[in-house]
Amino acid sequence: MVLYLHPVNTNSKTKIPVAVIYHGFSDSRTTFTGLAKFLASHGFAVVLPEHIGINFAQREATLAGRGTQLFRLNEFINRPLDVTFLLNYLEGLNQCDFQGRLNLKQVGIIGHSFGGYTALMLGGATVDFQELKQDCQSIAPNISLLLQSRALEFIPSSLQRKILSQGLKDPRIQLVITLNPFSSSILGEKGLSKIKVPVVMGNAGYDPATPVLGKQVRAFTWLQTPKKYLVLADGFSHTTELTTLLNSLLYPSSTADKLENYVTTFQDNARAIMYAFLQVHINGQSQYLPYTQRSYAQFISKPPFSFSMVSSLTPEVWEKIVEER
Repeated sequence: MVLYLHPVNTNSKTKIPVAVIYHGFSDSRTTFTGLAKFLASHGFAVVLPEHIGINFAQREATLAGRGTQLFRLNEFINRPLDVTFLLNYLEGLNQCDFQGRLNLKQVGIIGHSFGGYTALMLGGATVDFQELKQDCQSIAPNISLLLQSRALEFIPSSLQRKILSQGLKDPRIQLVITLNPFSSSILGEKGLSKIKVPVVMGNAGYDPATPVLGKQVRAFTWLQTPKKYLVLADGFSHTTELTTLLNSLLYPSSTADKLENYVTTFQDNARAIMYAFLQVHINGQSQYLPYTQRSYAQFISKPPFSFSMVSSLTPEVWEKIVEER
């Protein structure tokens, strides 16, 4: 775990808002160092945990023959529990090292990929094994579904299935931001509808791992929380590296430096959107509301990347969009 906190906050007496950023499958916390430093420079205490059972090191060890699987089955449970353990640990540090100034009653979590599943579970979602089994039998497999399908390996009568079906909600999580989450099949409509806290669901337009035209966007329609937002990033992919590769193929005439500038601009804009939602829903700063609106997403769109945002979308409208495309 790494905690980012701007030095100026150590001398202030005001409450410090807290955000957790959780990496995805075969990744590491370093991927989000830039985002963490940005949020910390604007007053947040930002925690970057690394889950050793499903990170980049685990993948490399498995590929090198030093392991037998890319991730252990219990990671479906362990990852949400790790964040709860982390917040419990911070509760202790808060009294000893921060004089109670960390606001751990209203925590925001940003989860990418498998970390998106983690964030949604902590926000109140539950696993729907029936939906997952049905999808695995009827939907063409992709990376996301293959990973989610591993949860079916739990014995039907097992304690693990009971825990996941009941959920692993942490009441301290008061805002969920997901980035290309692995979640639509394993949580399903039944599981996602149980979330009551605000949710910002971010999806990339060019994502082979969690395709938008599959169930990713439809999952947004299953959310019943009154404060929900869908942010689509056209031109981006599942990771920065894959985005750079795809755009080098799509725009062969552009130089490497120019493509890098495109990606940097996109990341800066994406950080600004996440920061605004954290300020509004975690820090109670209503003056940032204009930056959580559709008009702002359109304003900061820069080719080859563009943002679109909606806060309402019915399953019928989404199915019509898919048919037209």
